[in-house]
Amino acid sequence: MGIKDVLLIVVPILSGIFGSYLTYYFTVKSKRNEAIFKFKEEKYTKLLILLKGFVGNTTSAELKRQFFDEQYKSWIYCSDEVVKSINDMIKLASTPAPSSLLTLKLWIKPL
Repeated sequence: MGIKDVLLIVVPILSGIFGSYLTYYFTVKSKRNEAIFKFKEEKYTKLLILLKGFVGNTTSAELKRQFFDEQYKSWIYCSDEVVKSINDMIKLASTPAPSSLLTLKLWIKPL
């Protein structure tokens, strides 16, 4: 048995082992990423649902409290951009709305 015969036996076996490892690695990585995505999706959904506590007829102190609880939890899993956007939204929502007359004056240009 020459070196050529040994390589004909060993190379396919090593290729199969290496291919199996790569398949396992990418499957595990894919499942982990999917689980992280699903977790973030659930958390973002909660935040979006609780946003109705700031708008219109659905304004509620209880919904706002729940939103702030979720916001504090979001610091763990949200990107910096999302946290900054939430904080900007809260600043905007907490500023008193200008009177409608003042708003009209700002939008109507004198002739």
